[in-house]
Amino acid sequence: MHNLAVYRHFSPARVGVLARNTLTQLVRMRAFYFLLIFSVIVLVSALLIQNFTFDPARQLKIMKDMSFFAMSMFGTIFAIVATANLIPKDVEDRTLYTILAKPVPRFEYLLGKYLGAMLVIVLSMAVMMLMLCVVLYLRQQALLTEQQALLDAGAPHAEEIAVVIDELKADGPSTSLITAAAAICLQAMVLGAVTLFVSTFASSGLFTVVVAFMLFFVGYIEPVVVDYWRGSMESLGSFANACIHVVELIFPNFQSFNLVDDVVSGKTLPLSLFFKILGMGLSYVVVYLLAAYFIFADKEL
Repeated sequence: MHNLAVYRHFSPARVGVLARNTLTQLVRMRAFYFLLIFSVIVLVSALLIQNFTFDPARQLKIMKDMSFFAMSMFGTIFAIVATANLIPKDVEDRTLYTILAKPVPRFEYLLGKYLGAMLVIVLSMAVMMLMLCVVLYLRQQALLTEQQALLDAGAPHAEEIAVVIDELKADGPSTSLITAAAAICLQAMVLGAVTLFVSTFASSGLFTVVVAFMLFFVGYIEPVVVDYWRGSMESLGSFANACIHVVELIFPNFQSFNLVDDVVSGKTLPLSLFFKILGMGLSYVVVYLLAAYFIFADKEL
C-alpha cells in the first residue's frame, strides 16, 4: 500500500523543486570551479600544443584527448563525491526531516536529489563541450590556413600537404564529439545512481565514496575479468556461466561508455551505437534508483 500511495501521488512539480534546490546547493558548494580549471587546460593546450608536436593533425587529436580526459575525470569524481553527500548533508542539517514531514514521498526526495546532482554534470559537460568545439575549430582553421598557404606557395611534397589538409578537416568539431561527451554523461549518471544506492545504507559519506570508487573500478575492469572467467571456467558448465551473467547484470560495464579513443582517431560513430549505450545506461539508472528507494523507504530516520 505504501508503494501504491507513492506512485498515485507522484508529483513532478515537487521533484522539480527538489532538483532545483539541489542544483543551487551544489553550485554554492563551488562545484563549477572545475570549469575554470578545464578552460585553462583547453586554452593553454590550444596555445602551446605546437611545442609538443609538429604534426598538425596530431595537435587536434591531443587537444581532444586532453579535453575528454578532463570531462571524464570531472564526471566520475563529481558523480561520486556530490551524490554520496546528498543524504548525509540533509541529515546533518536536518533538512531531510523537514522535507519528509511536509509530506514528500521518499521516492520523490531521492529522485529530486539525484536529478539535481545530474543537472550539474549535464550543464558542466555542455559548457565544456562548447568550449572544446570553439577552441578546436579556431585551432583547426589556423592550421588549415597555414597548410593552404604552403600549398599556394608551391611548397614541395604538395601531395603530403593535401593529405594533411584532409586530416585536419576530419579532426575538427563533429557530431561524434557530442556523442562521446553524451556517453561520458551517461557513465556519470549510472555512477551517480550506484552511489546514491550505496548512500541509502552506508554509515557515512566517506564510506559511500570509498565503496562507489571500488564499484566503479570493478565495473571498469569487468570485461577483462569476465573474459578471463569464461576462458578458465569453460569446463565448469552452466552454473559458472550463470554466475558470470549475474556479475554482468549487477555491475555496470563502464568501459562501454568509453568512445573517446574512436572519436580522437577520427572515426564517425554510428547513431545506433549511441542509442544502445543510452538504453543500457538508463536501464541501470532505473534499476539502481528503484533499489535505492526500496532500502530508503524502510530506513528509520
